[in-house]
Amino acid sequence: MEDRVFRELMLSEELSTSVRLIELGLGEIQNLGGANNFHHLPFQLLSSGIERLLKCHICYGFLEQNERLPSFNELKNSGGRSGHDIQELLKEITQNYFEQPVLALKDDYTYIISNKRLKTLLELLSEFGKYSRYHNLDIVTGAEKPSRDVESEWRIFETDLALEKEGIVNQLMDINTSAYAIDFINRQVIVLLEKFVRAIARQFTIGQLGKKAQQHSSVLMFYITLKDDDLGTTNYREAITRFKAQKKAPKKRTFIDNLKRKFSSNYVSKKINRSELEGEWAFYHDEIIIECRYGFWCVVTIDGYDYALNGAAQGKYKLEDSHQAGMAKLGVPVNLFIDMCFELWKKK
Repeated sequence: MEDRVFRELMLSEELSTSVRLIELGLGEIQNLGGANNFHHLPFQLLSSGIERLLKCHICYGFLEQNERLPSFNELKNSGGRSGHDIQELLKEITQNYFEQPVLALKDDYTYIISNKRLKTLLELLSEFGKYSRYHNLDIVTGAEKPSRDVESEWRIFETDLALEKEGIVNQLMDINTSAYAIDFINRQVIVLLEKFVRAIARQFTIGQLGKKAQQHSSVLMFYITLKDDDLGTTNYREAITRFKAQKKAPKKRTFIDNLKRKFSSNYVSKKINRSELEGEWAFYHDEIIIECRYGFWCVVTIDGYDYALNGAAQGKYKLEDSHQAGMAKLGVPVNLFIDMCFELWKKK
């Protein structure tokens, strides 16, 4: 009896570990950009975190159905020949441990078995977790059957995501908008994974996975309660020490700043309210002021603080980027507001 209690405690610890790895992986996806193309780290974190989450799901489901935890071999066999195949683990779950008592869970089921983008994403992460994390060493050692080059395949996957929205590929080629185009692509990856984790997480509560799963579902509560409107908007980078170290303090506007805005011929600005624009509003605040300086540098003012809209302003005035500051929604481009700044300058 004591051994079972200890094993169940370790299962709870493993569930917490899986969630932590996934969140760190999502943060590293958001941290990818022009100056950081180190995909290995988010791949490693996400492939491990998702595999662990799915194995926890199977353990709780097995416990509910058999009144005992699975043996080493029983759990390993759920992961295919390698024991680490995410797709095989997901197949085991959907066939044996995925209840659909309400419409939301039926939608979850349809999503995880039918979404082609998700299928490709999970396949790449699974392949990386099983073999491809050693792809470079396979080439170095002349392996007879080297593993797949997941990083190259991931670039193709990202290109496909970029092509889904008009203009994103062109933005990637423009230094002023490339960062926002990359954020858009990263956001699409985040949304795919958040919906997937939410589908698994909801099984721990309304999916009838068992009382033990319900008792330990609190670590998944963020995903269980995640609304569609909030998909892709969470800043997971706040959990990354490296990101915290790079964060700048926002620039509070001064009396001189306001004088320049009002009287200088080199400054043009406009107050904009959310209700005035159609489409997706990029900012969390409903009212902003956009400003173009000298026809080059685009700035947005929110609650008395200045943030950079384009890369030129970020470098020139040492301003914090509006996305990195948490003022603009991750993955939602601000290029519309940059265009409005330049249009103001032309009309001044």
